[in-house]
Amino acid sequence: MKIFDGRYTWDGKKHDGIDPIAWFPGSYDLKIVAFPDGGKGRLRHLKPYLCVYARTGEGLSISAHPEKFVREICRTFSLEVEKVLWVEDLLAGENRYEVAAFKKSGHLAEEPLYSVSKRPATAGEVEMIERELAELARWKESAAVKQDG
Repeated sequence: MKIFDGRYTWDGKKHDGIDPIAWFPGSYDLKIVAFPDGGKGRLRHLKPYLCVYARTGEGLSISAHPEKFVREICRTFSLEVEKVLWVEDLLAGENRYEVAAFKKSGHLAEEPLYSVSKRPATAGEVEMIERELAELARWKESAAVKQDG
């Protein structure tokens, strides 16, 4: 199920006492999907959400330090950091998809701190990511046809 498919932007300013993703404006293409609930007697996903983000070339890159980006996405869409499969789409190359794993490493005031480790997506993850992205593309095409019709 689609939660979000679009461009996520930030202005680099503090709002409501919350630090921005980065102190300079930026934007990323963002796709968030929820996997179907396993239901009674069926397997459940350890990470029931998929978040694929890709640099747009506009503004600051968060690729080296995605922690604030991830926290803001979770705050905006009411997600838990640990329940999401975080994937950066590098847009090209043999290892196009990079999985980012976040592990709580402490707290600063009331904000949790995370350490991040990255790795290339496995073949099974790539298959699942591409299937979900294709489904989002079909949904977009279907919605565009309905608007034109």
